[in-house]
Formats: sequence, C-alpha cells, structure tokens
Amino acid sequence: MPYKVLIVDDNANDRNGLQKHIPWESLNCITVGSENGQEGSDIARTLTPDIIITDISMPGIIGIEMTKQIREKLDNVHFI
Repeated sequence: MPYKVLIVDDNANDRNGLQKHIPWESLNCITVGSENGQEGSDIARTLTPDIIITDISMPGIIGIEMTKQIREKLDNVHFI
C-alpha cells in the first residue's frame, strides 16, 4: 500500500514543484496538493495522510495551527 503525502502550500509553483520533481511513485507514495491550511486540514481528515509537507506562512489558517488541528484527529501523521 503506498504512503499518502499531502503537500500544503499557498504558492502554486512550490506545491506543484514538489509534486512534479520528486519521484513519488518510485518512493511508493501518492501525493495530493492543497493551497491553504483550512483545505489541508479538511483533506487530511478524509485522506488520512502518512506525511504532510506544509508551508508555515499561509493566508487564513497558518501551517502551525493546521498541524495542531490535524494532530487532534490523527496521531500517526508525520509533518515536514
């Protein structure tokens, strides 16, 4: 079963770059992108990712607050 990676960044170039330039499939991973902390938090609840790569500074819910919200629901997720 592949690892699920959620990439949360309001900068589309950064988010898409991480998704396109890392050989996720060869690492046995699938990725989903999100453009802000609220959306990232919502996606995490349904996707239950193994790893979340997040920006800190985003409009609305910042990365640190998003990680706190997700940690309350998912205790096995790892953050970068």
